[in-house]
Amino acid sequence: MVTPAANPAKSSPTAETHTIAAALFLPAAGRMNIERHTAIERTRWQDCRLRDKTVSMALTVDGSRTNIAVVLEVKGRVDGETAPELDRVCHQWITAADRNVILDFSGVQYISSAGLSSVLGAGKEIDRHGGRLLICGLAARLKQIFAFSGLDTLFPLFETREAALSDCSEKA
Repeated sequence: MVTPAANPAKSSPTAETHTIAAALFLPAAGRMNIERHTAIERTRWQDCRLRDKTVSMALTVDGSRTNIAVVLEVKGRVDGETAPELDRVCHQWITAADRNVILDFSGVQYISSAGLSSVLGAGKEIDRHGGRLLICGLAARLKQIFAFSGLDTLFPLFETREAALSDCSEKA
């Protein structure tokens, strides 16, 4: 009977075989991983650079004050990046003397939960002063989001800014 160690055909590969396999396969795999990682990092950096450019232009709020309401026309995307800006602008425009604040969302393409939170914060602030928040110009998709969140029951929704302004003049 022959033992496995005595039979060279059935013995395990030698150290020389492992060295050859490592030299043939591992360095190439290592280079591919480094190149792939670099490409991914480069892409992430480019995405961040592009995203930073668009964030500064992603939200604009134009405000005006009439004798019956403050009108804030919101344009762009209201998301986690831009919601603090909407908060800041709303707090700047709302005073104790204001009874009606209209948020015109006719130029808004997207709103996230952070944006909805900003709307709720503005509503709470105007409510503390005894006023009310009116929302107008919602696209169909945004109306669905307001309905799912329940904000449509807290704030009156109007199709146009003129409809919201006429409601303010009727309640004055």
